[in-house]
Amino acid sequence: MSSFNIKSRVLAARDTTAIKGLISPNEGSPGVLREAVGADQIPADGAKPNVRLVSIPSCARISDIEYAKETTGTSALDVTAWYPTDIPQGGANAPAASLETTTISSSAFATNITGVDPGLGWTSAFGLAATPTLQARTQPLWQLLGLSSDPGIDIDLGFSVRTAAAEAGYVGMRVKYVL
Repeated sequence: MSSFNIKSRVLAARDTTAIKGLISPNEGSPGVLREAVGADQIPADGAKPNVRLVSIPSCARISDIEYAKETTGTSALDVTAWYPTDIPQGGANAPAASLETTTISSSAFATNITGVDPGLGWTSAFGLAATPTLQARTQPLWQLLGLSSDPGIDIDLGFSVRTAAAEAGYVGMRVKYVL
């Protein structure tokens, strides 16, 4: 029998009144699981478009993020996060309107997705086991993306095309998140 009794931060906070306020609401405490799904076609015109598929609150913790693609040929895709087209102004941490539609991150999730995929199943878009780290996966989206504070807005997720598509094909994204 082990003489060690290790508790996660969440369980330690539950059992100790001194650190109760140090745990974020979506880490360890019961939350509401939601899902966003989107799909669209990448054109076969040789362009490198951005394909925005879903929008997630910046304060949400992503539980699972998956993608599917079909007949995208030799194109290479990066899972990307963008500021929305219209950033609401007035909040304490609201980003400047000049950031509308700009990329927040194209490296927080899977990058350089290539290969033929018949679109039959969903594949994890978290990327390699170390990207993002296990600790980062417990953070709200804004922290996972490397922002300094919660902007209090919805963040768009989808794909940026790294290598132009030689043939038209569909891409889809499914994000499960906790609020």
